[in-house]
Amino acid sequence: MDTREVLEEEHLILYPDGKARSTLIVEFPVLDADGVCVGTGAINTDITERKNTEKHARHAQKMEVLGEMATGVAHELNQPLNIIRMSAETAGEMLEDGAASPEIVATLMGRITSQIDRAAAIIDHMRVFGRKASETAEPISIGDSVNNCAMFLREQMRLRGIELDISLPEDRLVVNGNAIELEQVVMNLLANARDAIEQKVELLRDGWGDGERIAVNVDYDHAICTVRIVVRDTGIGIPEDVLERIFDPFFTTKEIGRGTGLGLSISYGIVTEMGSTITAENETSGARFTVTLPATIVESAHFSEKISPILAAVQ
Repeated sequence: MDTREVLEEEHLILYPDGKARSTLIVEFPVLDADGVCVGTGAINTDITERKNTEKHARHAQKMEVLGEMATGVAHELNQPLNIIRMSAETAGEMLEDGAASPEIVATLMGRITSQIDRAAAIIDHMRVFGRKASETAEPISIGDSVNNCAMFLREQMRLRGIELDISLPEDRLVVNGNAIELEQVVMNLLANARDAIEQKVELLRDGWGDGERIAVNVDYDHAICTVRIVVRDTGIGIPEDVLERIFDPFFTTKEIGRGTGLGLSISYGIVTEMGSTITAENETSGARFTVTLPATIVESAHFSEKISPILAAVQ
């Protein structure tokens, strides 16, 4: 280690009784009176309880996100169900009138089947999200993660008068991490953006306007091999005096009963564990959150590039 560097490493230790304990080892230089390094010291701390508390908090916040998704499912299933009902009614009426040709019936049945598939995909993904997150990193398509979250919230946003604008690059961008946890981060950012817009509308008391918008932009920085997920909103913004505390556990600017205050803190922890960063700042209208992740694979119609682990670690 560098003579001036302090290193922190977490380890999982299996004891003879079969129980595993999490420990944090901090190594630091020992300096003499002249500031010369004469050795290395280390402190070993048992952090098992802290890790368990963090795990329970993350699970509790995940249940909050599942609640958001359940609300979204109710809205998103309305459209395919309406199409299925109208197609079935049309087929029934044409059969009664003797005006249903095999081609028309086949078209209507195909429409019903496609909408059933759409509804099944929404429900299946919610079921996947509810599973226990894998503890090992895996390749994640950023575009798929963002689209999965938008699938649950788009109709809910529309009914509130909020435009949800998703901008994805043509390239397929892949990072290493846990897909469920990354979607938890994106869902938190979208839900916070929605709540910020609702807070602004309630504060101004002038009803919904036409310009309320949440924009999600994903881009790739070739120079440093990083992917950015940027979420902007036209909401109330973040008070300047609390901006530095926005990722603290249980801190919230919402009224009591409107959020646990864990969403951004859990998101910060997830992103940090991925070797990435998340930042918050105000803009002229609303707030902007930026998640920056090291890319591992970039694929397009013309090429597929696997990023060097060394380059991918550059922030």
